[in-house]
Amino acid sequence: MKNYNHILSKVTKKNFTITRLLDLIAANKKYLSFIKITFFLLGTLFLFFQLRKTDFEPIKNLSIINFFITLSIVFLGTTFFAVPWYREYKTRDQNINIVKYLKFYFQGQLGKYIPGTIWSVVGRIGLASSDKISLKESSLITTKHLINLWGTCLIIGSIFYLQNIFFTIFLLMFLIYFIKNNIYLLFYLLGWSFICLAYFYVSNIVISENFSLIKIISSTLLSWLGGFLFLPAPSGIGVREYLFTYFYSIDSFFNELFIIATYMRLITVINDTFGFFFYSIFHNLVKNKKYD
Repeated sequence: MKNYNHILSKVTKKNFTITRLLDLIAANKKYLSFIKITFFLLGTLFLFFQLRKTDFEPIKNLSIINFFITLSIVFLGTTFFAVPWYREYKTRDQNINIVKYLKFYFQGQLGKYIPGTIWSVVGRIGLASSDKISLKESSLITTKHLINLWGTCLIIGSIFYLQNIFFTIFLLMFLIYFIKNNIYLLFYLLGWSFICLAYFYVSNIVISENFSLIKIISSTLLSWLGGFLFLPAPSGIGVREYLFTYFYSIDSFFNELFIIATYMRLITVINDTFGFFFYSIFHNLVKNKKYD
C-alpha cells in the first residue's frame, strides 16, 4: 500500500469529518493498536486451534476445478458490489473509466487485511476522488455504498434466518419500494446471491449428507455482516468463521461447516488480490489500446 500515506494525508487535509476521526484515532493510537493486535491474535489463534482439531477428510472432495469455479463466482459477486459504487461516481463525472474504478474498489478491498486500519474505506475514498469529485462527495458516496451493502445483507440474511412470512413480505415490499427509486440496489442483491451461491457450491461438495440451503444462505449473509461490523478484527478474521457455524447451529455438521468457512476465507483473500491485478492489467490494456 505505497500510496496509503499520500492518500491518507490528502483525505486528512480536505475532509473535516474524516480529519476529526483520524485525530481521534491518533489521540488513542496506543489503545487502538493494543485492541487491534489483540483481536487479530485472537482471531488467528481461534482459527489455528480449531484447524488443529479439524478432520480434513471432507476437503479431499474439492478439486482444483472446484477452486477456480468458486473463485469465479466470488469474483463476479464482488464485481457486482463495485458496479453501483462506480455508478455513483459516474453520475458526477461522465468521463471516469469503469475499469479504473473497479480496480480502485478491489484495491480498497486489500486494505481490510491490515490489522485495525481503515484503509479499505479511506483508501477507496482517496483513490476515487478526482478534480471533479471532491473528497467530501467521495466520502458520501462510499458511506452510501456501505449502507446499501450492509443493509441488503442484513435484510436478506434476516429473511432466511427468521423465516417469518409476515416479516418476509414486509421486508420484500420495503426492498421493492427502494429499488423503484434506485435500480442499482439490484446489483447488491445480485452480488449477495453470488456469494451465497459460492457457499452453496462448496457446501454441496464438502457436506455429504443433506443440508439446509436456507441455513447456508442465512449463515453466509449474517456471518459476513458480523465480519464487516466487527472492525477491530482485520476482515473479520475468526469472526466470520465462528458466526457461520453459530448461525447454522447444527453440531453434527460443525467440522464440515468450519472447513467451508475457512475455505471460503482463503477464496475471498485470493479473490481480492486477483481482482486488483485483473482490473489493473485490464485497465492498462484498455488505456494503451487508445493510443494504438
